[in-house]
Amino acid sequence: MYCFIHAGLHKTGSTSLQELFFQNAKALQQEGLLYPTLSARHRQHVGLAKALQTRSDDGSALIRAFEAEIATQSHDALLLSAEWISTVMSKPEGSRLVEYIRALGYRPVVFVYLRHQPQMTNSQYLQGVRTLNFSGSLSELIESRRETSTDNKGFLPQIESLGDDIVFRPFNEQMRRGGVERDFLTALDRRLDRQGRLAAFADRSQGKRENVSTEGPILVEVLRGMRRRIEGVLSRRERTLLARKAVAMCTRRVGPEPTYCGLDTALAQAIEERHRAANDVIARAAWNMSWEDAFGADVGRTYQCNDLHVTGNRAGLVAARAMIERLVTLAPGWIETLRQRQASETDPAKAFA
Repeated sequence: MYCFIHAGLHKTGSTSLQELFFQNAKALQQEGLLYPTLSARHRQHVGLAKALQTRSDDGSALIRAFEAEIATQSHDALLLSAEWISTVMSKPEGSRLVEYIRALGYRPVVFVYLRHQPQMTNSQYLQGVRTLNFSGSLSELIESRRETSTDNKGFLPQIESLGDDIVFRPFNEQMRRGGVERDFLTALDRRLDRQGRLAAFADRSQGKRENVSTEGPILVEVLRGMRRRIEGVLSRRERTLLARKAVAMCTRRVGPEPTYCGLDTALAQAIEERHRAANDVIARAAWNMSWEDAFGADVGRTYQCNDLHVTGNRAGLVAARAMIERLVTLAPGWIETLRQRQASETDPAKAFA
């Protein structure tokens, strides 16, 4: 019996996939594909994967819940998803989740979606900014992670150990247009001989088809400014909820903006050059082609940076600073409301609903 493990990477449409799986779990089970929901946290299985990886007693209840769920729910195949899994699979110790699934009697098949690093870097930066977890520039983020970033060739031992049971897919322009949901479910159709019935679920996706952020330069500056003003004051949960409120208000007041791009062509080329050798190694091993052949127009693209500080956009900076002052004035009331509700609120995401 198969266990399909969607392992990420981060910023390759994972949230859209997980939302699709979770919302359609009952219908997928009717097709024989079980996506455990009772043992999922935030609609994915990162808690289970971390509990197994660390072998901590803190996760024992979650593991028991998972085992009870798969024992009582009928299925022909199991489906798990957590982009964090790719983080450990690119390291020498690999993923203990794979070992655990095999011990349960399933045949694990791991799917990893790779993305070209310049676009991924810009997307990761926006993720950090819009959750009020980062206030510096994109170049500062790149420099801070220079010593900790992992090359894709870290997956090579997994290719050797799993063979055809680890599947790499290029999250390129063609993939973004067609949707990662359809690509992934089509692969499961082939393995389970479902004649396209699983791929049909892709039409139900409510996710962003291209996994691109809608934050513009002014909103990015507002969020960076907010992060600097609340440094050390709020918990991570409070920052996340405050960010959602700030994004909603700023979007209404500022209106449509071009999507933020912190890259220029020279910076993108430097990122490409840094990863070129490792990218080609993994591309040859996974697809028997070069990275450039797999990613096409993503490689060698030109970029126009629109960061307000880089471009010196005075009007944009003035608008952003005015919005920051307005939000800083309103934030204490929002946070007090949140803290009053936390005692009885089971889902923190509902606090500002």
